[in-house]
Amino acid sequence: MFDNILIGLIIFPRTLTRETFLEFLRDERLLLLEEVSLLTRLRMILQMDGCPAHYALIVRSFLNENYPRRWIGRQGPVGWPARSPDLTPLEYFLWGTMKQRVYSSLINSEVKLKRKSLGVANEIRNDPEIIRRVTQQIVHRATMCLQQRGDRLKH
Repeated sequence: MFDNILIGLIIFPRTLTRETFLEFLRDERLLLLEEVSLLTRLRMILQMDGCPAHYALIVRSFLNENYPRRWIGRQGPVGWPARSPDLTPLEYFLWGTMKQRVYSSLINSEVKLKRKSLGVANEIRNDPEIIRRVTQQIVHRATMCLQQRGDRLKH
């Protein structure tokens, strides 16, 4: 998610390993970014969460080479507070909205879960106003976080 764009919904295998995540970064990442201008890609900053596969040495080496000083994550070049859902649009908006919409009806198979998840992601992607509002909140949330001296925001 960046600017007013929701990119993909990638469904990884049940257990994400450093090898499968690195394979994604090397191969599939570029396919996801096909419609993103080269200039935007060159300025893009990647944000990783605390998943062990995201901060494996081979992954960090790849990120350092391909996104020098432009990735955020555990042991990365840009510091980011641990467990900071108030500052991450995927946390403060996307996952909760996805869960609410996906589980609005009974799902009784993994295939149906994947299909519904991809459909909901497409609904959100095709609503640029909602993405715009969510991404605009980051500056406001960062200011509030500074005022709280890093404590969680009260909703």
